[in-house]
Amino acid sequence: MSSRSRSPHSRSLRSRLVRWSFGSLGSVSLLLAAPASAVNTTWIGGTAQWDDGGSTANWNPADEPDSNDAAIFNTNNIVTLGTNNVINGLTMSASSELLLNGHTLTVDGPTALSGSGTRLDLTGALSVLDAADVTIGNGATIFLDGGTLESLVVGAANSTVTINSGGTLSGNGEWSMTDSIAAVTTLINNNGTISASNPSTLILVPPAAATLHVSAVDVDARFDLDGSGESGAVNVTRNQTLDIDVPLSDIFNGALTMTQETKLDISSSWILGAGAVMTIDNGAVGGIGGALAGKATIAGASFSQNSGAITVVDDDGTLQFDAPLTINGGTLVNNGLVIFNSSTVLGAAAGMTLPTASSSFTVAANRNVVINQNNFNLDGFGVLTNTITVESGGDLTVNTTDYDPDSATNAFNGTINLNRGNIEVITSDAEFVMDGVLNMNSTGAVGAEWDGESIDIGNDAGALSAHLNVTGDGNINSQARFFTNIDFNSDADVNVAAGASLAFNEAVSFDTVNGGNNASFTGSGSMFFSGLVNVNEAVTLNMVGGLVDLDGADAFGEFINIDAPMTINAATFANFGRVNGGGGVNTLDVNNNAGTGVLTVNLDDPNGEWTLNGPGVMNLANDNAPATLLAGSDVNVNGAINVTGDVRTTARLDIAGTVNISTAAEPFRLAGGDNVNDPNTIAGGTISGVGVIGADAGKELRGFGTINTGIDFDGNAKLRADNGTLTINGAIIDVDQVGTADADGTLHVTNAWNNNVSAGVQLNGGVLSGGTITNDVAAGISGHGLVSARVINNTQLSATNGGSLVFETAGNDNDWDGAANNAVLHALSGDLELRDNATFTFGGTATAVGDHKVYTKGFGFNFNSSSTLNLTQGTLQADETTTISGAIVVGAGTASTINVQNNRFLDIQTGSSTTLNGNLQLKNNNIGIEAGATFSGAGAIVIPSGSHMIADNLADIGVLLDMQGTFRPGGFNTIGRVNLFDYQQASTGLVEVELTGTALNAFDRLVASGDVVLDGSLVIDIDGAFVPALGNTFNIITGNTVTGVFDTIDVSGMPAGLAFHLNYLGNAVQLQVVNEPFFTADFDEDGDVDSTDLAIWKNAFNLNQLGDADGDNDSDGADFLLWQQQFGSKPAVAVGTPVATAVPEPSGFALLAFAAAGIAAARRRELAKLL
Repeated sequence: MSSRSRSPHSRSLRSRLVRWSFGSLGSVSLLLAAPASAVNTTWIGGTAQWDDGGSTANWNPADEPDSNDAAIFNTNNIVTLGTNNVINGLTMSASSELLLNGHTLTVDGPTALSGSGTRLDLTGALSVLDAADVTIGNGATIFLDGGTLESLVVGAANSTVTINSGGTLSGNGEWSMTDSIAAVTTLINNNGTISASNPSTLILVPPAAATLHVSAVDVDARFDLDGSGESGAVNVTRNQTLDIDVPLSDIFNGALTMTQETKLDISSSWILGAGAVMTIDNGAVGGIGGALAGKATIAGASFSQNSGAITVVDDDGTLQFDAPLTINGGTLVNNGLVIFNSSTVLGAAAGMTLPTASSSFTVAANRNVVINQNNFNLDGFGVLTNTITVESGGDLTVNTTDYDPDSATNAFNGTINLNRGNIEVITSDAEFVMDGVLNMNSTGAVGAEWDGESIDIGNDAGALSAHLNVTGDGNINSQARFFTNIDFNSDADVNVAAGASLAFNEAVSFDTVNGGNNASFTGSGSMFFSGLVNVNEAVTLNMVGGLVDLDGADAFGEFINIDAPMTINAATFANFGRVNGGGGVNTLDVNNNAGTGVLTVNLDDPNGEWTLNGPGVMNLANDNAPATLLAGSDVNVNGAINVTGDVRTTARLDIAGTVNISTAAEPFRLAGGDNVNDPNTIAGGTISGVGVIGADAGKELRGFGTINTGIDFDGNAKLRADNGTLTINGAIIDVDQVGTADADGTLHVTNAWNNNVSAGVQLNGGVLSGGTITNDVAAGISGHGLVSARVINNTQLSATNGGSLVFETAGNDNDWDGAANNAVLHALSGDLELRDNATFTFGGTATAVGDHKVYTKGFGFNFNSSSTLNLTQGTLQADETTTISGAIVVGAGTASTINVQNNRFLDIQTGSSTTLNGNLQLKNNNIGIEAGATFSGAGAIVIPSGSHMIADNLADIGVLLDMQGTFRPGGFNTIGRVNLFDYQQASTGLVEVELTGTALNAFDRLVASGDVVLDGSLVIDIDGAFVPALGNTFNIITGNTVTGVFDTIDVSGMPAGLAFHLNYLGNAVQLQVVNEPFFTADFDEDGDVDSTDLAIWKNAFNLNQLGDADGDNDSDGADFLLWQQQFGSKPAVAVGTPVATAVPEPSGFALLAFAAAGIAAARRRELAKLL
């Protein structure tokens, strides 16, 4: 053996596929039989280095083994390989150690290790053992620390690695079976122990993460992980990974132990058998060299447990399944946490248990876990620390018979976290009882969902011991959703945080009271109900700052059955009642008959309101004892409210839909809002039924629409039309004030009615129409606006609040003073306008004050003897003849007025009495004062310019008569004496005196017991056959004193050659007949030249000779000059200087002298006025 040769192909046929690392093991003693051509060479060199071509003294025989030789190490020495080497076989025993030291050792024959402490060390990435068959005997170890173990046999045979009982292959690195084989063959047989390890050199430093990777080139290669004896062991130590890319030969029945932060990754499906024991021992370890709790992971292809035992030993230990998992038998005792990070199915015979207070499991994101295990104790130890978590997109399905088999009464007392995950629970019970904590978190438009059988939140056994906590990010699609019926019991404690949404897609029941215990619902998130709701016991949804939606967003109608008080405190109560594509009607059913139902909605904004949409229905059912069924914030009623029994709402209503009051004689009482600024309104809605609409004291119903029911309001409650027509088809039983709110309201009471059912009818503009109104209420009808309904006025009609109160019917058939003929007409702070077409005799009282008027439009209005007309700075205006036979009382202040259209008559008749505490203007061109009419007081009768008054013979006007218009004493073509107190005639005034003779009863006379002040005009009319004679005198005006003079005097009927001279005496005005001077500019031939003659000249100018003063038969400028020269010329009738003595019988000379002086004075005055 002096020459050595190496197999030229031994290295080229090998490929390195596996790299692995692990810690130290024992040794194996095994002697290999050398082939006939080989020499067994034994190491005798002690602890030394083995170099290829080195000292032969280390070997016996003294020859270094080569590729044809087998090397034997059987002494307790450590040999370090100094170079790469090739041998034909390797035998190690007796605690010998061989360190490859970063070199490659190629063994073309068998490699066998035996004996305690025997160790083949592949430390470093360059350490490679290329071997054919490898056998690791009892106590021996092959240790890889980053090195490579390759197993290959050239030729037809297959290389194998056999780990016998007590033998160990450990460490980290690559282990590759590189044979090409013809059929499925087990190449690795582990009857000992395989450990993935990486020992740390420092006790306080955890081992670095590393992997022991087992692979095979041929797909037919197999790995018997538990060995032919079914008892092989596998250890994966701290921070290590055992990566097996070789299919297992059979079911695993051995022992598998994993510690902190470890992974077992088997690339092909494998099964845990009856004898298997998987121990997850990765909790925290204290003391020097201890470890934090970690996680053990089963990864790779699908893993099935048909029997055997899996135990998570520590409370803080964790086992994660990244591999698809099926458990059909055996036990999984979870004292810590199990994470299902792949699809998982626990069959009916599975044996997963959660025995400790820390026992929990998690469904990882986007994973599906189905638990079909019978009698699965879902909450384990039954405390809140027993936690089930479903991460985002994960689905957990629990389908078990008894979910709480350790309790006589089933309830879940642990914690379930749905972090955007979903759970479905189906058990043999009728419902699942959540008596622990359910946390549902939804973000990023991904929801958390609960499905399955009905769920109870709480079991009525404690106080707020069952918790439902919902969190979210404000995205409306980030909802926590229940797709099953849910029942909240008295110990439920629900919180929907800001930004969170909780949606109920199936029936929800509130059984929320048990003695002193009441469920709690809080948070400022949102709650959506899309199914049936049963409020069986009192509940408060205290969602201040949040939203509550009782009809959700589904396509089907919901029935909200409120049989107990339900209070909702929220920023928003979503509009109720939507169009449902799937059919059905959204219904709020508040029942205080079969139950104690009340719906109270308190919105955060005190001015907030919620809406019953058009398709929505609200049923309010009660017995016949008054009860409030609707309370809180304002409600817009666009849908239908059906009322049964005696029902009150303290919520203010805006009714645009329909209200049906279905119990005869029982009310729907409006008790919300007020009767000033915040009334209940009807906005096009309809109130119908056999019951009545009611309102509490201090409330109001205002608006437009139709009321077909009876109306029975309490106290000072009001009913007023606004923004349109409010039609009343039912009976008005009782109301404080009825009428209109403003100009756009019309109150139409279809049937005849008596307003004594009210405290008064008040119009604030607008219209009152419909059937006949018997106006019996003391306050009567008042305000401003139009009353087109017929009125039988038995009390009063009062115009108030500005504007006009107008009464007009199509039939012109109002009864202005009622059955007793004693009603009142008031124009107090507005104008009262009465419209008719036939003369009406009025026996009541009419009053107008403060620049307002009573206006009788289109008809005659006669005040009979029992009537009274009160005017205080007010006006009676009439379009037709008006007679007054009763009393006129004029209050102090600025003048009041009676104004009758011209060419009609105003007659103050015999028997009337006029008391003037202020002035009274009479405006009409046919004013008649009859004898027997009496006048008294400090005020005056004022006849303004344009008005004409006739006083009958012996009429007695016992007050100041202020004549600014025309006064005809005695009447047309009749002679009369008119008695006056004082008489005052203005510059616009005119008094016309008729003369039929010289006797006192043959000419008109004004006899004043007081003073007379004159101005204006005097017209003298000589009537009949009477021909005055020169020297006749007529005292036409007498008084205590007479002052002033007439500006103009016109005379008609005077014989030619005669004229009147006007004597102004101290106590009389006297006409005296004198000879007439001739004036060519006296075109009207009245004996004087005045403005009347100028008017005649103007009308004749350049037309005819009626203004001819110079006798040239035309009317031109020369005639005007003559008129101007003669202007003011009068006959001996000129105004004389008034004297205070009695009227004398003047001599002719004195009369002429006096006339001349008067003509000059009058002429100067008239000329001055013209200029």
